[in-house]
Amino acid sequence: MFPQRMPCGSSTCSSSSGNSSLSSMYQDSPMIELFELEMNDLEDTKWDLRCAKCKECNELVPHRLLFICQYHRCDGFYEPKKDHEVPAEFYKNENVFCSKCAFTGSHKHHIEDIEEAHPVAVAMALKGEDNLTVSFTQLAFLNHEEPVDFLIANEIELTGLPVLPIEECLFGSLDSYDFQIKKTNFDVLKKTVEQCRVDGAKYAKGCAEKTLVAYHELAKDVEEIIKEHEISNNGEKIRERKDSGTTESTISFQSENEESQILENTSISPAETIVDKQQQESFFNFSSTSNEVDETTAKMICSNLNLRYDLIRDDMLIEAALQDVSDKLHEFSGSIENKLAAARMFKEKNNVALYYP
Repeated sequence: MFPQRMPCGSSTCSSSSGNSSLSSMYQDSPMIELFELEMNDLEDTKWDLRCAKCKECNELVPHRLLFICQYHRCDGFYEPKKDHEVPAEFYKNENVFCSKCAFTGSHKHHIEDIEEAHPVAVAMALKGEDNLTVSFTQLAFLNHEEPVDFLIANEIELTGLPVLPIEECLFGSLDSYDFQIKKTNFDVLKKTVEQCRVDGAKYAKGCAEKTLVAYHELAKDVEEIIKEHEISNNGEKIRERKDSGTTESTISFQSENEESQILENTSISPAETIVDKQQQESFFNFSSTSNEVDETTAKMICSNLNLRYDLIRDDMLIEAALQDVSDKLHEFSGSIENKLAAARMFKEKNNVALYYP
């Protein structure tokens, strides 16, 4: 005999009505296919997840109306055979009885040892899960070193996310079907949050890499333009001296004096009388041919390499990832000294060496 459909005021009905809103929330999520697949599987086995047979009379009874016997001398004594991942497996494999058999049948002489089966079935299913409370506590923690969590903490001004009482919610399930619906919803939600954090970190690292490359090229272009202007201005002044009949030696001497005068005029403060020539070099000395290492440039190149390595190392073999980063280093313009310094910094940070030079 099949049970009557439960009224719409029940939590089972409310949970199923909540599925449409949950599905709409996932419509733009990569988890929507997983969610729909899980729900279709549940619909196909709906009655198996809501009812089970009494071990004595074989009547099909809703899970909430089934009982177990704890009297050790009874033939139907409940002794768990194994742990069950879902409540439906518990009802299928353990000794469960309907209310008629439990209270007026062969168990009527020890009814004090009769217990509801559903709390035991749900507790066993939760026991088989990895610690849900710990898992969702970790999910609620905001790590400020991760881009998505940093944005939540600083822009939305949250110190942390509320820890969800998942076990308490699942323990209140009406039957195995209700349990499975809620469990599926929670699993998809958890995977969605985790995937958003992974995707956000990859996107932020990719944007940071593009930003550093663009800034690198911009700084190099600015430096080259300034040098071209200086060369052009010096050439014009030399031609003017030649046109006025000045001798070549005088022009050369005056040109050197004018170059030193230009450097003096570009000093930081008029009150300074001594100018360090190294301070006149551009801040990002990308095209320097000097044997000296520009620490700022080396650090900038190393940061770019680190971002690239973090972005690809989870998707590639370590050798392939290092080769990719090494090729990236070869593509950078600048002195060999700066590149070697960046390669050393990369090795110190990641404990792996690049294929360079």
